[in-house]
Amino acid sequence: MKVKPINFIPNKFTLLTIMLCAFSAFGQSDYYWVGGTGNWSNYSSHWATSSGGNIFHTTTPSSNDNVIFDSNSFSANNQTVTLNADNESVGNMTWLGVTNTPTFNMSSKQLMVHGSITYDPIMTINSPGTLTFTSTNTSFLISGGHRIGNVYIDKNGGVFNQLDNFMSDGYTFEVRAGSTYNSNDYDLYFNTIRFKGSPTGSTTTTINTGTSEITVRNGELSIQSESNYPNIITNLASSTIYIDRASLNGGYYSVDNFGHVITRNMPSWREIGYRVDRIRKLEITQGTSYQNDFTKIHSYFGDHHNSALDGGIIDILIISKDTRFENNFNTVIGDIEFKADALTAIFGSSGTFTVSNSLTFQGGNCSVTTLKSTSAGNQANINLLFTNTVTATNLSIKDMAFTGSGTLVAQASVDNGNNSGVTITQLAARDLYWVGGTGNWSDSSHWSLSNGGSAGNCAPTPNDNVYFTSNSFSAANQTVTLDAANAAFINMDWTGVTNNPTFNMNSKSLEISGSVSYTTDMTINSPGTSTFITSSTVSLFSGEHRIGNVYVDKNGGVFNQLDNFMSDG
Repeated sequence: MKVKPINFIPNKFTLLTIMLCAFSAFGQSDYYWVGGTGNWSNYSSHWATSSGGNIFHTTTPSSNDNVIFDSNSFSANNQTVTLNADNESVGNMTWLGVTNTPTFNMSSKQLMVHGSITYDPIMTINSPGTLTFTSTNTSFLISGGHRIGNVYIDKNGGVFNQLDNFMSDGYTFEVRAGSTYNSNDYDLYFNTIRFKGSPTGSTTTTINTGTSEITVRNGELSIQSESNYPNIITNLASSTIYIDRASLNGGYYSVDNFGHVITRNMPSWREIGYRVDRIRKLEITQGTSYQNDFTKIHSYFGDHHNSALDGGIIDILIISKDTRFENNFNTVIGDIEFKADALTAIFGSSGTFTVSNSLTFQGGNCSVTTLKSTSAGNQANINLLFTNTVTATNLSIKDMAFTGSGTLVAQASVDNGNNSGVTITQLAARDLYWVGGTGNWSDSSHWSLSNGGSAGNCAPTPNDNVYFTSNSFSAANQTVTLDAANAAFINMDWTGVTNNPTFNMNSKSLEISGSVSYTTDMTINSPGTSTFITSSTVSLFSGEHRIGNVYVDKNGGVFNQLDNFMSDG
């Protein structure tokens, strides 16, 4: 992620002017911290009426008071101020100009802020809690580059300005009803970010994120506008938004445009697009985690309380990871690019996908891109609105209907049945034999057209039969690793292998239109999922191994179990 430099005090005079104006708006007491280490509540020893003074306040700061930590607050390194009471209040609080690297220990508590906060880069914040900005005045927060905890903007009728990058992984940033939030093009990094609408007749929540980079990790980015709080204006179209093992949700009563959205590390139990109206650019990328899971586009992508507005828009869609569209509504995509090798894209059959401008496939010569419907036997509908012909190779297509003025020609591809509106030149069927011992499934240097013959052939396609024989492994415990996410074939046979080889399924999936025979003289590691398809009669001999998930999806077909299946877990 690109991180803008914080440039904490680009102009000290300007910042001081802003702070003095904010302070003067309250016109109440100034609270100066003195005496080094201590508890927030100990007003008689630490809250002085002047910088370095010895005359003390008789209470802790309140909502109208200015709280100041300065060069006279700490006499030695690493002295600590502990927020030992919950829901304390301040007007403004500044740590600007402190010395001796002090620590603010928030003790995971909440601090109510009626003005602005300025932290200093040389300080430390421990056990960050929650900063809740309230009141109707204009305020700001300078984080100083620290992990600042939860930030709640609860300023009905007020304005909040972000004045540097906020990086607070594991915490929540929330803008509540009637607040105006300006990011001023600085970046946000939180576990969860929520923008909440306001009730009818009240001040409208307004969100301005400019060109900020927004990252949510392990949580959600949500716009919340429902019937009881419908009023919100969001300006997110110019932002870059990273969705990292998180969800992206829009508002039911608002029309929301998200800018450049990049997903990564997406498990199948997270979804993108719930009630989202439009994404200017959506890149679905892999990341380092959940590589065997599909990135899922929510079935309510494009859902709106006004049914005339139903239907989502993605201006540019780039797919570099297996993706599943669970659509209940029509979806319009301007340009769609399948960018990585061996991709699978599954399209819902409840609505129509309209591709307005272009359709491209960028996979390598030996990789198969799979297009199919979410519902076996029911077609997904793709309306090609452009007028040119798209020619692609190494596609595997099932249950897909292509309509419109555009044309798709799939050369050297696999017709898995129930397709229309596409010209498919069938890829020649092959018998492929594994050679060369240990290796990855996708590696052409291990596939031969004859038993023990020369290698150099593309990995199996759904049209091929796969054999592991006595000529496959030259030493004990050699391993075949399934590294492809969408491996498919007709039949696979391990009978006759020698040297006790290992099939490492790597928790990935196999799609099988024929039969599988394992042997007791092998090992299966990290079993994944075997899905048996088509209407033929097939069988599975497990060799009494733990074989993982087995799905039999053979409408009109027959599946025969040929030995005991033991697959606990």
